[in-house]
Amino acid sequence: MNSPLPFSFLALDLDGTLLRTDKSISDRTRRAIELAVYSGLTPIVATARPPRSAEHLLDGYLADAPCVYYSGAFVRLGEEFIHKQTIPVADASQIVNGFLDRVSEARISVEIDDQLFSTHPHVWVKPEDIGDVRPSLVREPVKIMLHMTHCDLPDDILDDLPDSVRCILSDKGALAQICHRDVSKSDGLTRLLDRLDGTLADVIAFGDDTNDAEMIREAGMGVAMENAVETVKAVADRVTLSHDNDGIALVLEELLSSSV
Repeated sequence: MNSPLPFSFLALDLDGTLLRTDKSISDRTRRAIELAVYSGLTPIVATARPPRSAEHLLDGYLADAPCVYYSGAFVRLGEEFIHKQTIPVADASQIVNGFLDRVSEARISVEIDDQLFSTHPHVWVKPEDIGDVRPSLVREPVKIMLHMTHCDLPDDILDDLPDSVRCILSDKGALAQICHRDVSKSDGLTRLLDRLDGTLADVIAFGDDTNDAEMIREAGMGVAMENAVETVKAVADRVTLSHDNDGIALVLEELLSSSV
């Protein structure tokens, strides 16, 4: 079915956008997504989460939706990962060793092919994967996370990063997320849309955090949640209600009712 809207795709961030604070999806939002799908829109999940921590949250029309994981590093269409962008082993080792050398109480997590290795306990880390993360770096990581909850990020760390990567600071500077320099949700969506005969101009995108800004800015319609950071609101076409107040549903209901 062709969409009555000038859009064909619905891109949804998860945390702070589709998911409420308790990590659930409201019944109203589910109904709005169902109506959007019935009206011809294809839903796409675009999240910073890895596959293992995203897939159990998705059901209904989102269960088989195309997904952009790791903020664009992994892209899945059906059962196939059509794109994976990782950090070269040598550069990853340089980053990890540099942080360990500078910070005595360094807390580092490394994502490698949907598996998390960490220097400290974490809800997603298996006990056997806690400890020195350096032995894991025989494979290219998707993302390196430097946790500054118990320390400050050394000023020269970011200056010394290899050219192959970029860093996004989140959680008010308490977390540095390092990925390949070409990784973004916008890039991941573009690669996916190439396979689906679409472009970013065909997308309604919803988001709230820094890693959503490029996607929101470049989408045919970019919508920021009320709880979004200011940098996302600044580039959005409109701001809706918060993730706890059915902000996605409000926009979809308005758009679909006006198109009838």
